[in-house]
Amino acid sequence: MLTDDIKAPLGFDYEFYKKDKPFLQSREEAYNHFVTVGTQEGLKGSPACDQGYLLDYLRNLHPEKILEIGPGCAPKLKGNNVFYFDVKSREELQQRYKNDPGFHKIPEKIHYVDKTGCLTNISDKFDIVFSSHAIEHSLDLIDHLNDVESILDENGLYVVVAPNKNFTFDYFKPVSVVEDVLARHFGGSGAASLSLRTVLLETHRRTHNSPARHWANDHGEMCFDKSNILNSIARFDSIVSNNVTLSGYHNWIFTEESFVKIINALHELELISLRAYESYNTPFGGMSFSAILGR
Repeated sequence: MLTDDIKAPLGFDYEFYKKDKPFLQSREEAYNHFVTVGTQEGLKGSPACDQGYLLDYLRNLHPEKILEIGPGCAPKLKGNNVFYFDVKSREELQQRYKNDPGFHKIPEKIHYVDKTGCLTNISDKFDIVFSSHAIEHSLDLIDHLNDVESILDENGLYVVVAPNKNFTFDYFKPVSVVEDVLARHFGGSGAASLSLRTVLLETHRRTHNSPARHWANDHGEMCFDKSNILNSIARFDSIVSNNVTLSGYHNWIFTEESFVKIINALHELELISLRAYESYNTPFGGMSFSAILGR
């Protein structure tokens, strides 16, 4: 069990941010610079923007048990206290990544498997639940966050690394807002379905996935493709009937700011118990932001 005085790294660390910017004379001036200039230029607001630093912070909390969601062939955490959850078994991951250079990194054991991505069959409790590029695949974000909260120990943390749409193939897709999350949860279709909107966005608005090109303002082009759009509509029923296929779509499109807004709104609406402790902006050349959630 983690102690109740956990001090997460600051999302904006004044001393860290100002040390190579002597022209910033006050905390207020530094923060305004970070918000208006730093985030756009990929200047790190915190050392925790580096994933290695963030992972070291988690290890130094000395958690008894960690659950990593969706390790695939690139688990971020290892050790006897680390357990893995995935939509595929180890054998299925080996088949999926047999030609991938990360094949040898597939965990020796996937402790929990659910093809729908549902966590409700896990009876254990964890000090930390960690996911990297997984939360955007959840079918119902509210259910997912509540399922994570249900397997966290008393002072447990949910640590999320997620793609920033501005530096990935999601660039041309509209950012998800809390109304999207509410509509999916309360709309009556249930968490077992995927919206046609998600499929069409993937078909029509997907672009390249090179962070370097996005940081250089080369986002590719979005071209109207009639046949692909009509084909996606025709194939929709077959897509939603395959749980593994479902798990491959980005159902939620985030930036760091939009993610925090959604979490805070859901907490304020009393739909989730988790709230955002801190978030860490996308550093120059990267494609991800991260956040620490807790009760």
